[in-house]
Amino acid sequence: MALSHVPPLRDYFLREENYADVKRPPGDKLIMLPKRFGELLRKLWNPKAFKAHVSPHEMLQASVLCSNKKFQITKQGDAAEFLNFLLNTLHRALNGTRKTSSSIIYKIFRGHLHEYTRKVIPVETTEEARRALLETDEYKEKKLEVPFLYLTLDLPAAPLYRDEQMQNIIPQVPLSALITKFNGVTEK
Repeated sequence: MALSHVPPLRDYFLREENYADVKRPPGDKLIMLPKRFGELLRKLWNPKAFKAHVSPHEMLQASVLCSNKKFQITKQGDAAEFLNFLLNTLHRALNGTRKTSSSIIYKIFRGHLHEYTRKVIPVETTEEARRALLETDEYKEKKLEVPFLYLTLDLPAAPLYRDEQMQNIIPQVPLSALITKFNGVTEK
């Protein structure tokens, strides 16, 4: 579980007193998810564990219950969709609000992206009219701050043909090349 290697998140959930006194309405099943997630992390990071393997079964059952059976133990689902569900549900279960520092989840993972947009000027416009249009509010560049919990990267497509060993070679792309769409220079 990759989230168990995020030090602030791991440290928060290793200490049960951090989230044990979170008040939720009676009958609210969301409180189960942070408790089960914390149990799983404590089992994973227990230096005195008798066995090296840990079963995430209780955590998965809590995920099924909290998602109203959208995510099933017996069916494979989309990992990004589950990550989104898990982060948002943990945030809400810890009484998180829209404020950035309202829960440990938003403190760690919440970021902001600046999105710049501009209305496209028609091609048949003369240069003089183009300059005049750029000065109007309608055609000025607008900046919008967009919050996010995670970013998705566009991976290259798998090759169409197999190599001489009859295997598909997955193209190796540096991470820096994948995140260029977030550098503020590249237009997408």
